[in-house]
Amino acid sequence: MTPIFTAPEDCRGPPCPAVPVFDPLFPRPAVWCYNRLARGAPRGILFRWLWRRPLKSYDLVYIVRPDLEPDAIKAVVERVTQRVQDQGAKVEAVDVWGRRRMSFAIGKHREGVYVHTRLTVDPQKTAEIRRLAAVNEEVLRAVTTRAVGKLPEPAAPAAPPVPSAPSGGPSQPAEA
Repeated sequence: MTPIFTAPEDCRGPPCPAVPVFDPLFPRPAVWCYNRLARGAPRGILFRWLWRRPLKSYDLVYIVRPDLEPDAIKAVVERVTQRVQDQGAKVEAVDVWGRRRMSFAIGKHREGVYVHTRLTVDPQKTAEIRRLAAVNEEVLRAVTTRAVGKLPEPAAPAAPPVPSAPSGGPSQPAEA
């Protein structure tokens, strides 16, 4: 890409240097002018374009009431996942940790079904996502934290045991 070193014709005020763009991964206008920014004309568009927020990974862990049936727990997980996706988040993984004892009672419950969700979202939307997860009556508590490290690989299912012949040699029928 050839850099352009002339200011645009519609720019009023002292001439300003043009800024060439060399980074293809971060597109910008080929020429932009500080004088036009001072006048405020393209300010919103330019600043949104130049300072886009990168998406970050977060862990959403919530506790579902333990007295629900397994089908109802799956429905709650799907409902929370759908609400998270409606906020523009990309859900990478959903892992139901199962029923665990809590260190203190929440309401009248001493146990809960823990659910972990890894998601990628704009940092400003994390508070709203946590609120949407916790607003459900079946969800006792919800916490959103920055993701640290990679997701663990799912464990391979255990192979069923293969029956083996007795070690006493070939099997012989028992005589009665």
